[in-house]
Amino acid sequence: MTDKNRYVDVVAKLTRLTQEKKLKWETRTGHNALAEEYTPFYASYRGRHLRVAKHKPKTNPFLINTFITTGVEEYVALDLVNERGDLIWTFPNVAGLQDLYEAVQYQIAGVDTLIQDFLKEDD
Repeated sequence: MTDKNRYVDVVAKLTRLTQEKKLKWETRTGHNALAEEYTPFYASYRGRHLRVAKHKPKTNPFLINTFITTGVEEYVALDLVNERGDLIWTFPNVAGLQDLYEAVQYQIAGVDTLIQDFLKEDD
């Protein structure tokens, strides 16, 4: 099995564990929303700390009133971080990272609970 396949398998397993609610993600207080485009999410798995975040391309500050960017589209990054959230290592960009990010957003937003509550309510 190639390293790339192993990374794809790791991302798929993290997505499955997230969907099964066996891996709990959280946001952190003190997050500087102005410093990042999207809120990063954090989880711990077997003593390792993970962060998943979506990143937007940066615009060129020297080209005023243009829509020229660095040419990189939005992407999701999965990182190993320390307890403070400082980057230790970034997983390669492999298939499934967007699915993981969406599963984490779904969990954080409490969509399952919201749906259950709506379905329980009397009209």
